[in-house]
Amino acid sequence: MHTKDLSARKTPSQYRSIEKVRKILDGAIEVLVEDGLLALTTNSVAEMSGVTVGSIYQYFPNKEAILLVLYREWLDEAFQTYREYADAHSEISDPADYFEGLFMAYCDASGERDHKLSSELVNALMTNPQLRAMDEEYSINIVQFLHQDRIRLGVDQPGSTTEQTRIGLDIVVALLDVVSRADRAARPSYIERTRKLVRLSLS
Repeated sequence: MHTKDLSARKTPSQYRSIEKVRKILDGAIEVLVEDGLLALTTNSVAEMSGVTVGSIYQYFPNKEAILLVLYREWLDEAFQTYREYADAHSEISDPADYFEGLFMAYCDASGERDHKLSSELVNALMTNPQLRAMDEEYSINIVQFLHQDRIRLGVDQPGSTTEQTRIGLDIVVALLDVVSRADRAARPSYIERTRKLVRLSLS
């Protein structure tokens, strides 16, 4: 089966090229946040970023390649949030408190634009096998770290499988998506309700 080439056509090396790629990516974020995934085209990115369509094609063969980079950046930021939380809260001994705090760290790190971007990237994930493959790779890594946290907190035993950790992670990711899609005015109440479920899911 033929799949689209999602690799960048040219790797930026000079400052001007790096700056142009950043403008393209930021323009794509603006389109996603303001108008949604269905509005994302190379033309809309060009209009939003101020970079010509021809220049965009020098770095990205299609809009899917842009989404791939944006999704990787989003996952990197999510993983960084987790590691920073884990490093700063290693003294917490109660599993429910620890994982509820982690959930709240994600919520606190996300502004309104972040929530909108998150929901649109998840929409892209549903129909893009390359994004799903990347997501699965990151999930496997995060599960390993979470599993070690659960062992440290006495939830799991050393040598146990990661199955329950993966189920818990999937539940938490789904809850975060619910929070991201919630109306801005209603989001605080969604967070309050879902944080209680997180305590049960991972602890």
